[in-house]
Amino acid sequence: VGPNGAGKSTILHLLLRFYIPIDGQIWIGSMPVNQMTNNALRSSLGLAPKDVALFSQTIEENISFGSPNSNFWEIQQADIHAEAHQFISELPEGYHTIVGEKGARLSGGQRQRIAIARSILRKPFIRLLDEATSALDSKSEALVQKAIRKLCLDKTSIVITRRLSTVIEADRIFVMDKGSFIAEGSHKHLFAH
Repeated sequence: VGPNGAGKSTILHLLLRFYIPIDGQIWIGSMPVNQMTNNALRSSLGLAPKDVALFSQTIEENISFGSPNSNFWEIQQADIHAEAHQFISELPEGYHTIVGEKGARLSGGQRQRIAIARSILRKPFIRLLDEATSALDSKSEALVQKAIRKLCLDKTSIVITRRLSTVIEADRIFVMDKGSFIAEGSHKHLFAH
């Protein structure tokens, strides 16, 4: 958690190996990230970014991107957990709806839930959510937060956000400012201080 420019997304970029640390190492389990192959690293991580990359294909194809061997039942289960199944079912063409260039035919909250479903379907060891609710109205934010709570139940999850309210149920919260960690604890502990 922290304001814009605090360094939150840089942490994800280091973990994803977009940047190489000048000092120290990042480990996933017993393996340094810099010693992992790109395939091993990417299969370990599931990213739901703030700017969701959707293609001018069907909803089903967008969700299964990165998981090409998934069957329709697995895709539906991921959507149910991501709070996306209902809105998809209400579309005239359902899962066969073409989303348009960059998902233009969907709302921000719908695009975000598609990204979360995609992450669920990949079954990574670590889930990464970068500002998943930053540009949403309150109704969409509530649905995405519900999906995030489900998403984080059984996996290590790193949630990047400006709002402390987004991570109320997190086990550990780190507060960042100007590239440094300035506080750490539960929501209750941090809110009290």
